[in-house]
Amino acid sequence: MRLKRKVVNLINDLVVNDDSIFDENPNHVRQHFCGDRDFLDSLRSNLLNVDLKNMQDLQYQDTILRILFRLHQYKPEVLGSELVPALYQHRAAIIALMASPQTD
Repeated sequence: MRLKRKVVNLINDLVVNDDSIFDENPNHVRQHFCGDRDFLDSLRSNLLNVDLKNMQDLQYQDTILRILFRLHQYKPEVLGSELVPALYQHRAAIIALMASPQTD
């Protein structure tokens, strides 16, 4: 999990700083990731399968959400139809967790 978090953090840094990486094509990183179906499917799968009771997984999930948000800003027509249902599922999982009785 530690390596996955490091990779996701690196991807987040690349997506956030995309404008200043290549002067001739300031959207190169986002364009690449938006066109990679396997990568997008992996992000969506990781988002839906995160353990919401685990703090490390929550930090991992936050980074995934930031990446998805940034990619969606760039290409909403590509990501919107796939991500909106996944985000609703993720929200439902969070609501279900909050509604469940807490055990200490």
